[in-house]
Amino acid sequence: MEHPAPEGVLLDIALFFLGLWATLNILRWFVGHVELSSSRGFSFLGTYVELLGWEILLALSVLTVIGWAWVLAAIWR
Repeated sequence: MEHPAPEGVLLDIALFFLGLWATLNILRWFVGHVELSSSRGFSFLGTYVELLGWEILLALSVLTVIGWAWVLAAIWR
């Protein structure tokens, strides 16, 4: 079994963090542009570190039968 090249691993890590950054900005834009019928807008105050923590928790929760559902329900609250 061959080990992946260090450059490939570094690229994967960089793309993971870039994806988190993009996800955070998309969430902020989407939530900022949602308007209720009462003309009240939403705001998203999450930080990069908080999103990273949720992503790590979600990755670890996949190892359990029901944990991933709890994590996803908590993320979207």
